[in-house]
Amino acid sequence: MTVVHQARHFGIDLLCQAILSNHIHLVLRSRPDVVAEWGDSEVARRWLMLCPVRRDKNRQPMESTEFELNHIRHDKEKVAAVRNRLSDISLADASQVQDDAVVLSSHSARHLSPVDLSGGDVKSGRGGETGPCSHNEGHRCSDKGFLPMSIADYLSLLDWTARQVRSDKQRATPQHLAPIFDRLGVSSEVWCHLVTHFGKLFSIVAGQPNQIDGHRSKSNTHRYRARRAARELLSTA
Repeated sequence: MTVVHQARHFGIDLLCQAILSNHIHLVLRSRPDVVAEWGDSEVARRWLMLCPVRRDKNRQPMESTEFELNHIRHDKEKVAAVRNRLSDISLADASQVQDDAVVLSSHSARHLSPVDLSGGDVKSGRGGETGPCSHNEGHRCSDKGFLPMSIADYLSLLDWTARQVRSDKQRATPQHLAPIFDRLGVSSEVWCHLVTHFGKLFSIVAGQPNQIDGHRSKSNTHRYRARRAARELLSTA
């Protein structure tokens, strides 16, 4: 319930979840563009649902009072700070993904893991739509898919990938999947390697080597470098 509650109120898209025996894997997308559309009152209300002043007898957050809302929305500096926090992914073990092909391979790797991923959810794109696509029914941050791809295309790609992973021989790429690999900018061979060895290829930051090399920590004190295996693999993509 904690994940569901947070997904309803943070300015962060929950793209995929995998529930294991003693921990969970989440694929998240920060959405400051969605948070920017929220008024000061909505920003204050969401924050107080995440960090409540009062809780009911079941320890659930209680709806905020006008006084509690005013304490945030009438302070410009506090509103600005809360807006930033609502879309800030600051998980200690989070990997930051910077590339479409790597996002999708990370998602697929979790769906092909030998564990129960029944908690996972595939949210497809809808014709490559642009803009925040804010969700207005209180269930999640936005209605924007994680990539411009239909669920049918994703499941077809997932099925083909699973067959490649379990086969000793690389098979020819089906004609209907070729446009997907073209769009992602990787070959079918590189794609399969990304999915099966994702954890060995990437650490804190995942993506194209030049994206990883140009990325710095939030404190700007640490510069990341792509692993040699990822650099060699993606140079042949």
